[in-house]
Order: sequence, then structure tokens, then C-alpha cells
Amino acid sequence: MGNKIEFYAKVRWNITFIAEEIEKNPTSQETKEQVLNICNVISSEVLHNIGKIDDEKLMTELDRQLARFHLLIKELENNDKEKMAYILLITHIADILALTKKERQK
Repeated sequence: MGNKIEFYAKVRWNITFIAEEIEKNPTSQETKEQVLNICNVISSEVLHNIGKIDDEKLMTELDRQLARFHLLIKELENNDKEKMAYILLITHIADILALTKKERQK
């Protein structure tokens, strides 16, 4: 279980970091709201339910929410005004995806 706690702690760190940094980011209010909404859902529907819901269900919900980031990243990819948000998201979502892949391989 220690590894699961470490895994979810790393996911939480990345989600918290994204939420904090998007607020400081020179990006549109719409992008900020979308990012914060996804971060909030991950915090409340995934991370808040650790130990209350089966790990597989949590991972499925995490995957579903990360897919929402993927769609947003595609929207931001070629928008020069949103480059900082794009870089923030691709960096930290990639970190989370690497963590989930590693966790699933265990």
C-alpha cells in the first residue's frame, strides 16, 4: 500500500502544482477555468476517494480526467497566446501519465 500512497501523493503534487501555476500564468480566463475545473474533479473524485473506492475505479476515473486535459492541450497547441499554459500542461500531464503507466506495470 505504501507504493499506492506514494503514487497518489505524486499525482496530487502535480495536480496542485498545475492549479497553482495556471493562476499565475498569462493565459485566458477560459483556459484557467477549464484547467481548474479538471484539477478540481481529479482532487474531489479521484484523490479525495483514495481508500474509499477500489483502486481500479480510481485509476479509470483518473484516466478519464487526464483525457480531458489531452483535448485542452490539443486546443492550446498552436495558440501563441496560450503557449505558457500549453507547456505547463504537457510537462505535468506527461509526468502523471508516466506515473500511471509505471503504476499499472506493477
